[in-house]
Amino acid sequence: MYISNAIMSTIGNSGWFRGKNSEPNEYPKEPFNLFGNNTGEITEEEKQREVNKFFAQESARRANWKRTHRK
Repeated sequence: MYISNAIMSTIGNSGWFRGKNSEPNEYPKEPFNLFGNNTGEITEEEKQREVNKFFAQESARRANWKRTHRK
């Protein structure tokens, strides 16, 4: 919903797509929250979990790259 409104306000307000007497589309004030009512504050445990997840993904990516790019 947010994405379609943002695109319509950006592209729809250009001279090619907007009629002479039509009102401009308004850009959405806030992005649509896809993940529930998250206030943006995370605990130290969640931060550490995200860091560990990132490093696990990076080590898997590197292992896959080394496996596919052997000489």
